[in-house]
Amino acid sequence: MKINQVHILRAFACLGVLLNHATKTLWVGEEVFKSTHPVVQWDIHDYIVYGLSKIVTVEDQRVYFFFILSGFFLQYSVRESFSLSDYARKRLLRLYPAYLLSIVLSGVALFISFNLLDNAPVATSAPPRFTEFITNYYSYLTHYNFVRTSLFLATDNLFGGAYQLWSMPHEIIFCLLFPLYYHLKSHWRLALLLVLVALFCTTHNRYVHTQIFFLAGMAYYDIFSKGFTLPIKLPAACYYLTFGVLYASIQYFADPTHSHERVASVLTLLFSFLALDFFLHRKGTLPKPMKWLSQISYSVYLNHAWVLMLYCAVLSCFNSPVMFTGYFPLMSGTLLCLAVSYLFYSQVEKRIQAYAYGKQTAPADAPYVAAAA
Repeated sequence: MKINQVHILRAFACLGVLLNHATKTLWVGEEVFKSTHPVVQWDIHDYIVYGLSKIVTVEDQRVYFFFILSGFFLQYSVRESFSLSDYARKRLLRLYPAYLLSIVLSGVALFISFNLLDNAPVATSAPPRFTEFITNYYSYLTHYNFVRTSLFLATDNLFGGAYQLWSMPHEIIFCLLFPLYYHLKSHWRLALLLVLVALFCTTHNRYVHTQIFFLAGMAYYDIFSKGFTLPIKLPAACYYLTFGVLYASIQYFADPTHSHERVASVLTLLFSFLALDFFLHRKGTLPKPMKWLSQISYSVYLNHAWVLMLYCAVLSCFNSPVMFTGYFPLMSGTLLCLAVSYLFYSQVEKRIQAYAYGKQTAPADAPYVAAAA
């Protein structure tokens, strides 16, 4: 299996998350955009920006895709041997120090952003939903909420407005249960997966729901590690077309106006299976930009929300009211997030990895990139 090729999925997912949240933070929205940029006057750039605002929003289903990747990579990382003490130490160092620092940075960014907006001109250019977000989350900037968030006890109203971190408690539950999952035979893991599906259908418990995707990722690794391939080899163009159709279907069924979560979840499982099959057997090498983006994906996940928040607050003070109807905040904010995340990766995450793994090469099992709003 060409495991390195799978990292392209994590890279695309990372970029999708970033563009999604950048669009929601640094763009006024389609109604205002259309009023200031009539459709009859659109050029190719207008269609691209508007199209991105539609394409990158799949909400929770994209998070479930990352859960599948997390289960797949963690199963891969312990394929040769498993030591509970070694696993616990590496998982703790891999996840927690960087997570804790990102919470602190989020709190600082929220405090600065709130005060910047409070002193901004009356005709502030910040999108209304952003100013409302800052005001609401500022009331939760307390010691108690910091403790709750740092101990993974909060899934909403997180400290510092770090809304993307709601998914971390689900990842931690999976990490705690992983030794149990790992020691089950593959057929018993499949049986447990079916039990969780039945349990979710009767209880609709969100924690049960998320574990289904982690277990599915482990099951996919078991299947592909035994040499599974689809009986019919299709051209790459057929795969890409299928991915597009599945993505559009997931987007349709996951939309709140349709609210067919079960159908969307099934399609997400199918999408991830086909994507893994394609990239595990894909010819060629992983493009360097994709490799780089995959490496910093956890740092992007941890830090992009507070960078976007602070950047929006700064722009609101020093720019015109029509600033957020254009492309500059969206594009420059995305690049700024990548730059800050790389700095965080090189100075924090990479050093922690070096300490955790010593002279060994750290496995490519970084957690998913959370994507929910």
